[in-house]
Amino acid sequence: MATEIQFRHFGWFKDNTSDKIWGWFTIGDKVYNFWGPRGAQKLVKLKFKQFTKYSDANSNEYEVKRVTREKRNKGYRDIDLKVENDVLVEVEKIYPGFTDHLKKSMFIAKLSGTIMGVE
Repeated sequence: MATEIQFRHFGWFKDNTSDKIWGWFTIGDKVYNFWGPRGAQKLVKLKFKQFTKYSDANSNEYEVKRVTREKRNKGYRDIDLKVENDVLVEVEKIYPGFTDHLKKSMFIAKLSGTIMGVE
């Protein structure tokens, strides 16, 4: 079973009062999403949720794709997920250090049990 993070979507919303990110990824057959404010000067605390509404991975992936459409309708724009040297190239341009930050944050969240579940 794969244990590497496979990024599936990264969205960015920015207007006069808000600057935030939202996206999702898979680890093996588990589906997770992340969100938080974009850190202009520092890395911010990311939050995570595991999609567990359905008993199979395909249905949970379908559910997170539905939420992705909702985010797009709210104004989040898609950021390309091209990977080079194990980092998300376009994401790093708008959020320097994001790729490593997410991986470390996810590891800590898993260890501390702070990943929320979606029912």
